[in-house]
Amino acid sequence: MILFICRRSQFNNQFLSSISRVKQMSTHQVMDYSAWSKEDLIGRVKELETIVQTGKPSQKAINQECKCTPPTTKAKLRKKAAPRPFDFEAHPLRPIALRLSYLGWSYHGLASQETDTVPTVESHVFNALMTAKLIPDRKACQFSRCGRTDKGVSAFEQVLGLWIRSSLCASTAGLVKGWENTEPAKKGVMKELGYCDVVDGEMDYVGILNRILPKDIRVLGWSPVPPTFDARFDCQYRRYKYFFPAGALDIREMRTAASQYIGVHDFRNFCKVDPAKNISSYERRVLDADIRPLGLEDDPNWADGPNGDGLDAETGQAPEADKCYVFTVTGHAFLWHQVRCMMGILFLVGLRKEPSNLPTTLMDLSAHPPNSGRPAYDMASEIPLVLVECGYPTDMLRWHQDDAESIKLAHGLRELWRDYAVKSTQIGRLIQGVVGMDERRLSWVSGKEKYVPVMKLGRCDSVEERIRKSDDAKTRKRGAGTPDKVNDAGKRPKMVE
Repeated sequence: MILFICRRSQFNNQFLSSISRVKQMSTHQVMDYSAWSKEDLIGRVKELETIVQTGKPSQKAINQECKCTPPTTKAKLRKKAAPRPFDFEAHPLRPIALRLSYLGWSYHGLASQETDTVPTVESHVFNALMTAKLIPDRKACQFSRCGRTDKGVSAFEQVLGLWIRSSLCASTAGLVKGWENTEPAKKGVMKELGYCDVVDGEMDYVGILNRILPKDIRVLGWSPVPPTFDARFDCQYRRYKYFFPAGALDIREMRTAASQYIGVHDFRNFCKVDPAKNISSYERRVLDADIRPLGLEDDPNWADGPNGDGLDAETGQAPEADKCYVFTVTGHAFLWHQVRCMMGILFLVGLRKEPSNLPTTLMDLSAHPPNSGRPAYDMASEIPLVLVECGYPTDMLRWHQDDAESIKLAHGLRELWRDYAVKSTQIGRLIQGVVGMDERRLSWVSGKEKYVPVMKLGRCDSVEERIRKSDDAKTRKRGAGTPDKVNDAGKRPKMVE
């Protein structure tokens, strides 16, 4: 009995000593057995039994304790191989048009910059296209845009043209293999290339892009187009709208002034001159220009009703100061900042600081000193300006969008509207509660106490003077060894707002 107790005590001591050694070996590392296979666990139990029986761990056990991970997880933590590049050459291409809308308040214009150091609408569009592997890069897709909007300007309908990856069978008529063939196809060199109008079975371009784009940039639809389609040069007209509250403005006088824009005129006094753009003529054709109430801005006969235009007979003011009106202008093409300059003049007329015939005076070059720039009046704000329509030949564009995607788009836009509506209401209450003034006494068009008529203002640099200064600056840069930056957008005159 005594002998049994001694042997039992010796066994316990050996077992505790072995466990102590195992604990010491595991001090810096805790084994995770959750990922081990059945065979590995059985082998591990046998090794521990050997430790208990012999009092010493096996060499295999020692090696196993020193390892960081169980055998089955070694492969998981090996350095992952670099992903294989997407093979664009394995997919056919097709030309399409995208119908785009965006709120431009947070962006530095539509067009992407050379280095994309500032956020632009196109920089987000290109990022979405390349993220979705729809195009390899910007240059390969033969990109074109209808209207170039500037910083802060929005668009309800902007049209973009580009070549894009297709999921259709490569043998489908009108499809192209190889991105190097997109340029000759657009130029019409590939005479045998047909027009691909197939929509069924194609990728959901709208849904794919909207899942990547910011909420204030939305793709509304896509359309098959001919291979020679150009979003800019195939466009027949552009329509802009400028939204503003009536306040104390004389809307009737503003309408009289706006009608003078219609027709072919020299608008050099209604634009900002960019010497980098090779503009040979400042004549532009305006098809329509008018100011109407919000909701009736597309009804040319709204003033023919029983109540006429609804404006006060003496002051020409709207019945309600916070009623919104819209200046709508349609033309073939517009100069840089032309619409904002046109609206700035209309505001001065509405405030009765200028006569209603001021637009005619500014368009009459004989009324100005020779080779003089435009009077240095202020342009209207860019925030209320929206490109609302791009006009193309009948049946050239047939927009497509999935019904489910349309519902998602509507929900997203309503959420966006709700956020801004709440903010607008809060500011409105702040005006009523803090300012405590009659709305008509609050002019949202800023001005100096002593007003100087437009025709007596100082002059901006003339076109010739701006070009001379630009050339001098380039000469100084070359003398300092600084190469001129090449801007692709500068190859064509900036035609639209």
